[in-house]
Amino acid sequence: MKKFWIALCCVVLAAAIALGVTISGKNDAQTKLTAANSQVTDLQSKLDSALKGAEDTKAALEADAAAAAETAAKALEDAKAEAEAAAKAAADKAAESAVTDAQKSAASKMVTAAAEAVEQAEAAQKTAADAKTAADAATETAQKAADKEAADKEAADKAAHDLSKASITVASVTYTGKALKPAVTVKMGDTTLKAGTDYTVAYANNRNAGKKAKVTIEGKGAYNGTASKSFTIAKAKSKLAVKAKSKFIKAKAKKATTVKAKKAFKVTKNVSKGKITYKLMKAPKAAKKFIKVAKNGKITVKKGLKKGKTYTIKVRATSKATSNYKSAKKVVTLKVKVVK
Repeated sequence: MKKFWIALCCVVLAAAIALGVTISGKNDAQTKLTAANSQVTDLQSKLDSALKGAEDTKAALEADAAAAAETAAKALEDAKAEAEAAAKAAADKAAESAVTDAQKSAASKMVTAAAEAVEQAEAAQKTAADAKTAADAATETAQKAADKEAADKEAADKAAHDLSKASITVASVTYTGKALKPAVTVKMGDTTLKAGTDYTVAYANNRNAGKKAKVTIEGKGAYNGTASKSFTIAKAKSKLAVKAKSKFIKAKAKKATTVKAKKAFKVTKNVSKGKITYKLMKAPKAAKKFIKVAKNGKITVKKGLKKGKTYTIKVRATSKATSNYKSAKKVVTLKVKVVK
């Protein structure tokens, strides 16, 4: 701007000079030059003043321009902000509208999908319930089968070790007056079991002779059940000792003679305490029909035997069997001497 004004002044000055020279001529040149210089000075002053005014105007213009630019910038920023706000509001509204529509569509789809999912879930639940029922039934059946198998196995095992099927052998025993515990052999098939390990033994009615004695075995350890077996306690042999009480039995030749058993026989031993009976076993032929021995041991000698003769006879004494003893026998030799 300053250069413009300087150039303008120079052009004006040149024009003035040319004009003065042309009109006045050479003689008036000095006067006109002076006047021109004065005018130049005035012009210079005016130019300076104009330049200063221009500068002031420029500064004012620049200040106004700056203010206007600032205002414009602010207005632009405000407009931009308003535009952005409006755009954002429009975008938000559009987005809201779009979202709403999308939400409605999505919600509708979700409702449909949810209904289908519920239907599928109900179907799956029914299928699962049916499967569970079938599985429970299968489990119950399998459990029953397993229980039956276990029970059958246990029953089979128990039966295989049930002593009620055992074979029992009891050793022979004879009455002794004491409780008897004969040896017992227990077998399961070909296996001989061990007393105390596989079974226990108990006895009953095992004192007196007869068939009432009983042995009972009871399973132990791997074995179960019980079994009983009756056994017989044999009668014991009895001992009988009898002898003639005197050297002779005196009989009368002319009169029948009777001698009681306690006068004829002396019993020194009768273990069974059984009743003793007597029987004439042997007598001389000549005396046989005259001498009689009763069952109770009474000896009768009929009259008629020859006086002074001695007859030897044999009498069998028998001790009757009892519940615990067998019968016992003893032959006794007696001498019958016939006196007057």
